[in-house]
Amino acid sequence: MKKILKRIRDIIKKKYCFFKYIFYKKYCKRTNQNEFLMFNAPKHGNIGDHAILSAEKKLLLENNKKIFEILIGEEKYYLDILKKNVSKKSIVLITGGGYLGSQWIPEMNAVNKVIECLKNNKIIIFPQTIYFKDDAFGKRELEKSKNTFNNAINLNIFVREKQSYEFAKTTYKKANVFLVPDIVLLLPVAFNNLKRQDLLLCLRNDVEGIFNEVNKKRIKDIITNKKINIRKTDTVVNYKIKAKNRDKEINKKLKEFASSKIVITDRLHGMIFAVITNTPCIVFSNYNYKVKGVYEWIKKYKFIKYCDDIEQLDKRLDELLNDNIECNYKIEKKDFEKLLDVLEGEK
Repeated sequence: MKKILKRIRDIIKKKYCFFKYIFYKKYCKRTNQNEFLMFNAPKHGNIGDHAILSAEKKLLLENNKKIFEILIGEEKYYLDILKKNVSKKSIVLITGGGYLGSQWIPEMNAVNKVIECLKNNKIIIFPQTIYFKDDAFGKRELEKSKNTFNNAINLNIFVREKQSYEFAKTTYKKANVFLVPDIVLLLPVAFNNLKRQDLLLCLRNDVEGIFNEVNKKRIKDIITNKKINIRKTDTVVNYKIKAKNRDKEINKKLKEFASSKIVITDRLHGMIFAVITNTPCIVFSNYNYKVKGVYEWIKKYKFIKYCDDIEQLDKRLDELLNDNIECNYKIEKKDFEKLLDVLEGEK
């Protein structure tokens, strides 16, 4: 009975997806725009991933491109539909983030399926970090991605730090590879007029974190010795975020950062949320190179301090507490010109 009910639900869902896509296809025909099909749109509680998609949509809308959003997991309903109905001119987009590799397998599997199914279309992967573990599983996943990616006729991969860039250039030799910043840096500076108080502590509790409980207690002790009140937060919430609530959740989190005197984080988008709210920030790395790599784009802003280890924290805190550091983030749209060129161009 459960199998029958699941089959019925799948049939209904596929019908719904078909009519939703046809409605978008008619819109594109009416407005004389190409189809822009965005895969792997988030529905989970990672606000950083939602901020990525929000920035991508903003960039596309500013350039008169309305996307068709396909949630992670929904590709199984859409790919059969698209194989029969998609135009050769349709642009396939894959939302950015840090899931290309062997750590976040559902998202990576979806990327492989999309590229394999729509390999004859122009495909653009928005700014990513690529990381395959150096173990048997990681090597198998790497070979799978190489076979899939190198079979696409027009694959454009955007990465957000140099290690991923070098890796992609040598691994996916048939793809066009470009280095740009994390796209959330395109979101406008937000909530500069809020009263600031306390220190916001935003540390990972997942597989990408490197701090154990002893490390976290040491960080808290250093902060407490400065006689600063601590508020804890995370850029991940324990509930799903629907598309209609996306901007509300992003703004709620940005206000939390903008109302803090200082942020300490090991999350990439914890650092970037601090940047776009002009909030002084101390950032630690995670288990791979993505935080430090993206930091290279913003290290010119002196209100963002990078820490290699906990022993540097005391000094970095003093620098932010005692110095009159100017917080003046400005969007560098020129850094994203390559992305716009690929979106607009024939390549």
